[in-house]
Amino acid sequence: MGEERENERYDGHGSDLAVTLLLLAGFCGLIGLLVEVIIGIPLPFALVFIALAAIGLPCGLSRLSTKDRKVKPIVISVVASILLSPVYVPAGFAIGFFTLLMPSHVKDFFTGPDVVQSVTSPDQNFEAYVVERPSIDPPNQSLYIQRSDNIHFLHVAKLAEDIDSIKEILWSPQSDIVVFHTRCNLFAVRIPGYQTVKIPLGGEWTRTKAKKRSTFTGAGPRVAVAEIEFPRACSFSYRLEGAETIKTIQMDTL
Repeated sequence: MGEERENERYDGHGSDLAVTLLLLAGFCGLIGLLVEVIIGIPLPFALVFIALAAIGLPCGLSRLSTKDRKVKPIVISVVASILLSPVYVPAGFAIGFFTLLMPSHVKDFFTGPDVVQSVTSPDQNFEAYVVERPSIDPPNQSLYIQRSDNIHFLHVAKLAEDIDSIKEILWSPQSDIVVFHTRCNLFAVRIPGYQTVKIPLGGEWTRTKAKKRSTFTGAGPRVAVAEIEFPRACSFSYRLEGAETIKTIQMDTL
């Protein structure tokens, strides 16, 4: 008889611990979701918290109902989840970010980045192209030029993540200049030699706080390009919308 009571008491403690752990996981998931809503993080990045809440709370509460709805496991799990929130909330968001980005990073590692735009020079000796790499805040694009042998290439520029992206690529008829027209800049590259000119199409960027580690907004309003032409060898010209003056850049004098 004594052994049976001892076993019942041991099993009861084990069940209480299991219920408390399930409830702890569920309340951690619930608090993580509440934090996500408050700070405005997109729902897909909270997959860990959704899973914890969806599994922990129903399983814990269902087991709790068979034990005369004891209050002690609920109190312990709620208090513990609140005290541990500074640890598991950032970790949960980090896991969520990594989980969503992992497939694209794995693909990028094995097959290389996606080419979003590519234009071959008129003489077929060069190719100007733009690649897109995985990012939590796309677009994340870079500009390249390569020779037709697909071996020799040049990295022209990395565009500002989340702000700048390619609009069009233009080659001169002589294949001596290529212009990358992006939302925020004109990048002109002379072939061969790879002298590069960057022409900003917007003003200064603005930080939300007066420190380098701060969020920021892009330059605005941006100036639209009305036309781009190649009037003669080693030069290109462009005109901005609303302007009558055509500006010409002579690349062989740089």
